[in-house]
Amino acid sequence: MDFNEDLNNWLTAALSEDIPDDVAAFHFNLYESAGDEEFRFGIDLVGTGSFDPEDDDWACDEVWTPEQRMLYIPLEASGTEWEACLSCMKSLVQNYLNTEQGPAEKLKSGAAVGIGFVDGDIELAWQK
Repeated sequence: MDFNEDLNNWLTAALSEDIPDDVAAFHFNLYESAGDEEFRFGIDLVGTGSFDPEDDDWACDEVWTPEQRMLYIPLEASGTEWEACLSCMKSLVQNYLNTEQGPAEKLKSGAAVGIGFVDGDIELAWQK
């Protein structure tokens, strides 16, 4: 199984959970994983209670997280540089959003879907 399939399965499971009505947007946090040579980066998903395209702090306003919040990204999918990881993960998230599956539509129920490293800038993968 490739990582794209792992990501899609993880997202479908996460988005099949009950998501509170007060989720205004979704954000994918990227981060460097702790010391595992096989996985340089990880990704998690949060639902936020607000969205402000002028203020990246909206991604910190967490009101929902799925049961399995985080997924490690294998090196062959992420590469070793954060820029490559961000580009690849943004592309995979956008591909998922474009599938128009039921769970993908839940991501579009909010104002936006952001992605970025926890201490970096947010890029929008999708916005209403």
